[in-house]
Amino acid sequence: MLYPQDADFERWAAPLYPLLGPRFPLHAVLLTDVDAVHPIIAPSYRLFPATTTEAGQIAGAMQRYGVQPQ
Repeated sequence: MLYPQDADFERWAAPLYPLLGPRFPLHAVLLTDVDAVHPIIAPSYRLFPATTTEAGQIAGAMQRYGVQPQ
C-alpha cells in the first residue's frame, strides 16, 4: 500500500488521476503481485458447449442489459 507521503506514490498514482477526475480523491494505491491467472469462463460454455458462442454471449448480454453496440 502506498500513501501520498511515500516516495513512489506519485509514480503509481499519476495514471489514475485522469480516470478519477477532481471529484474523487486518491488516498492510497494498492500494489499487487500476480502469482497465477485463470480464464473467467461463463458457465454456459461448459453446460452447453455445442451451442454457446462468443457472439451469442455478447448478443444475450446486450439484450439483457438493454444496450446497443456503438
